[in-house]
Amino acid sequence: LTAMAEHIQRPEVGAVGARLLADEGTVQHAGIILGVNGIADDACRGFPTENGGARRPAQLTRNCSAVSGACLLTRRNIFEACGGFDEDVRLAPFADVDLCLKIRRAGYLIVYTPFATLRRHKADDRGCDPAAAEVMRQRWGHALQRDPYYNPNLSRARADFSLGN
Repeated sequence: LTAMAEHIQRPEVGAVGARLLADEGTVQHAGIILGVNGIADDACRGFPTENGGARRPAQLTRNCSAVSGACLLTRRNIFEACGGFDEDVRLAPFADVDLCLKIRRAGYLIVYTPFATLRRHKADDRGCDPAAAEVMRQRWGHALQRDPYYNPNLSRARADFSLGN
């Protein structure tokens, strides 16, 4: 929590997320990339925990469009001002993406930090409830077209920072 609290104290930061590891020790979540696989997907899923080389985004503190609600830190006044979690998308599971986009719309940054790392047992993939996905498309269609924190030359089929087609 200390690593996350360092960032949430900055007035320009609205939410902070941690690195989540899967049971087998690989990265399960290192921020969320918009527009990948339709709505959004977890960055770096399946990467080795200590991945070296040019593709190191799971090991770098960085701004991103959204972070996982499994470990998200925000200030209460921001959470309430942005309307909190929305019941219409809670089952998608895109409630965390929706909340982060509302926080960004209010002018705050979303920060991912690998210096807060947790193991997430039996983590579900970002399945897609069709009704909730449609709410996300209607509400955030413009934002889902281009993630400002993900180079447009990178893959939109995978959230692994590989070159796109």
